Amino acid sequence: MDVLADGLWSYRLGQAAFALILPTVGVLLLLVGLVRRRAFNRWNSRDDDRLLAPNASSGDDDTVTDPYDEFDGLPEDLPPRPSRPAGKGTVPIVVGVVLLVLGAAHVFSALVSSGRVQSTGNVAVGQCITAQAYDQGRMNSEPVDCRRSDATMELVSKGDGTATCPDGLRRSPRYPALTNEVRTHCFMLNLRENHCYAVSGTVTPISCAEPGASIRVVRRVDGASEAVGCPAGARVVSYTDPARVYCFVAP
Repeated sequence: MDVLADGLWSYRLGQAAFALILPTVGVLLLLVGLVRRRAFNRWNSRDDDRLLAPNASSGDDDTVTDPYDEFDGLPEDLPPRPSRPAGKGTVPIVVGVVLLVLGAAHVFSALVSSGRVQSTGNVAVGQCITAQAYDQGRMNSEPVDCRRSDATMELVSKGDGTATCPDGLRRSPRYPALTNEVRTHCFMLNLRENHCYAVSGTVTPISCAEPGASIRVVRRVDGASEAVGCPAGARVVSYTDPARVYCFVAP
């Protein structure tokens, strides 16, 4: 039901329909071309047999009678020429093959894109993904246990391709988001007290002794939107929906 709610169902249906149009039309044209080619070859073979039939020429006269001479008329012993088929089928065969190739390329491109991108979404609001999954833009990533140290991104809202995050912004500095044409996933940080993290595009756990450590979480308060018990000089990051406060200091 979530797929229907956010409009993804119609998008995926349209993509599937488009992916089937080219190869379907290509197959039909190829079949039409092959039928025409077969009919032409049959006609050509019958015409050769007709012209080579006995009594096609008169006596010992070396002059060959033109069977299609409109003035002399057809010889009585020469069967009438069958009607010529409409073309050899070359054009529909060529167009059909081209459409089949284009259709296959489109399907292949869609399959490759689905491996990297983002059309489906298995993560529910309140669930977490890893910093790596977020950094790779994997909106179709499977959720992980929020208690894992690397599960630093918690999904707080989902919407269509034009939705905003809880603070009303599309590009929110407080709620990082993953977006595509049909979905918007807004996240908040899911960090643990007394742990250090490297901040570089994403927030990843790291030992506080490592030179790459950027922050240390000294306090996390769920259910509050104002700083409570943060030490002096700490950097405060607060969320309103859902309510959460972090206090950060240098490692």
